[in-house]
Amino acid sequence: MHDSNQNTVLQSEAEARELGSFELKLLASINKLRDRAWGSNLQADLSQIVGRDVAIGQLYLALSKLEKKGMISADKKDPEPVRGGRSKKVYRLETPGAKALARTVDFLNAPSVLRPQENKHGEFAH
Repeated sequence: MHDSNQNTVLQSEAEARELGSFELKLLASINKLRDRAWGSNLQADLSQIVGRDVAIGQLYLALSKLEKKGMISADKKDPEPVRGGRSKKVYRLETPGAKALARTVDFLNAPSVLRPQENKHGEFAH
């Protein structure tokens, strides 16, 4: 691997560790919706996940950040006659985004995360 490519990969991995809760939920939603991961579908899915209405501005800001970090990419989908001829952007996970999501899922499923830790006296940490 060339130095510049290696630096890009390392930078992407470091950025993945700095993702917020909303961004991780957005990655999960994109992964779940696959070829239906466009604005309105993502907004509806995320609103259900977080238990409140997600503002479209918040969604597109997060999508833009994830795209700049190389976590996701977007392609224009051909217009559908039923939508009045408008095209839409369909988002998909890129390798760094998929890895960040997988690492988070692995972490959350780790027994040490789910089980309280005892100290040497058999007491649970506060």
